[in-house]
Amino acid sequence: FAADRYWVGGSGNWSDAKHWSGQSGGKGGSQIPAQNDDVYFDANSFSSENQFVLVDKDASCRTVSFEQLDKKAIIASSENIRLYIYGSLKLSQNLTLGLHGPVHFRSAAKNNLILSFGNILFCDIYFENARGSWEVKDNFNSYANVILSEGNLKVSCDQFASDYFVGSGTKTRSLVFSDTKIQIRKGWDLKEKQNLFFDAGKSELVFTSKEADDNFNSGNFKYNDINLFAACTPSGNPCAFF
Repeated sequence: FAADRYWVGGSGNWSDAKHWSGQSGGKGGSQIPAQNDDVYFDANSFSSENQFVLVDKDASCRTVSFEQLDKKAIIASSENIRLYIYGSLKLSQNLTLGLHGPVHFRSAAKNNLILSFGNILFCDIYFENARGSWEVKDNFNSYANVILSEGNLKVSCDQFASDYFVGSGTKTRSLVFSDTKIQIRKGWDLKEKQNLFFDAGKSELVFTSKEADDNFNSGNFKYNDINLFAACTPSGNPCAFF
């Protein structure tokens, strides 16, 4: 059984039912979101600027959307807390993303979206369902790791950055880029390429450290353009773009 869950009542813990309502601005006390429930943070969620949501325990939902926020807000978690998303992730320019625990995308559906609206991610991202597909639609900047374990990831944004990108493994997965500038700070690993479909498109792969150069496992796939840090020059080959 799927339901909509709206955050109400200002700052609080995700696990506190008094902050969840079945309608925007409604009375709290609804059930805490589960994996089939869509979660909304909107104009009726917070009463003042810079109020927060603490994901205090492992949490699940289907799509989570902050798109209708009209005030500055914060969502945070510690490194040992996991968030499981079985749909899309839609952030907001009004949101400060303080998630430090991993985020696991586990949808079995197609056409899920990831929209970061300029937010910087500090949490590891996992894609973990062979039947699911996700598209990164706007510029993506992560100071953590992106791990494609299963499923289909399409990156159609202009710029995509992460510490490590890991697509190595044996489960069914695909990785497709369009005309994307990809910045890798620590490593790129497609070494174990069994059951992996890879299409670099017109992308440009840029390594921004010697560590990234040393941890480049290409999988012997065909790439459009690769710029190693060793060849980086401010006036020539790009060193970074974020």
